[in-house]
Amino acid sequence: MPPVYRIIARSFAPFGEFGHFLGWGESGIGGFEGDNRGFSNDLNASSRIKSTLSFTLLPAHYIGDIVHSDRSEGRGFSPVVVSGLTGFLCDVIGTTGEVFRQRDIVQCRERDYEWREWLRPTVTSREFSSGSSSFSIRGDTITMSQIYHGSNPLVDVFAGDIDVSHNFTITRNMVGDRLSSIYIQGRLSGDRFPFAEVLLADSDDNVILLHTYRTDWGPNTGPVVALPFDGRADMGSYGVNVNLNSRGRITGVSIADANAHTMRTIERSLTISEWNGRFMVR
Repeated sequence: MPPVYRIIARSFAPFGEFGHFLGWGESGIGGFEGDNRGFSNDLNASSRIKSTLSFTLLPAHYIGDIVHSDRSEGRGFSPVVVSGLTGFLCDVIGTTGEVFRQRDIVQCRERDYEWREWLRPTVTSREFSSGSSSFSIRGDTITMSQIYHGSNPLVDVFAGDIDVSHNFTITRNMVGDRLSSIYIQGRLSGDRFPFAEVLLADSDDNVILLHTYRTDWGPNTGPVVALPFDGRADMGSYGVNVNLNSRGRITGVSIADANAHTMRTIERSLTISEWNGRFMVR
């Protein structure tokens, strides 16, 4: 069976909290729990929304695309004035600290209510998300795209979608009948909020970071300014030469260094950890 590869594009909130109704930095009234992390090659790292596109390279075959969102958790007043009057009343009458919204149904879960929870109640939800993908082959070049979008259903009346498009090509480099490396070139575009990252994973869950995007917007201004409307702003491009072993597993990345003295370019290989370490700065 040929090895299966996955391209994962995901958007995450690096903040501890964000989107406060009245806030300063990562503090304030209301708001939502963030992913509270930096860039990561951990496939289980939380995100607001992600798209996973699966495929094989030899032979080239499209398997499918899955769009997923992790739990969204609101804090304080702002998420209570949410999901219409239902979410608000659930909290005021003191029957819940949790409001789950799936499809168009809001359900209040009963539990004991305490005064401290009125000051800082917690509202959780599954975020609605959707997306699409494309796949085409021409010679040794495979062209693919991922598009995903989703908004927090706790504030679906007010919240704009997180919109991201990822277009990329994979060029297969052969040595005889063996795939020795692949060159991946791509570009991200979208809302420019929050952070975003693109990863490549193989069948053994070896993972490399292909691209990262760092927003200029703050935790409270970003959701209001950047997310409304269908964002198509440039979020950067990349080109990475990925080395594979005889089993088609990722072993590292080849890079070209320019020598200032000889004016020559020297090609060298980095291990997976060496390459990923370049991105692990929060």
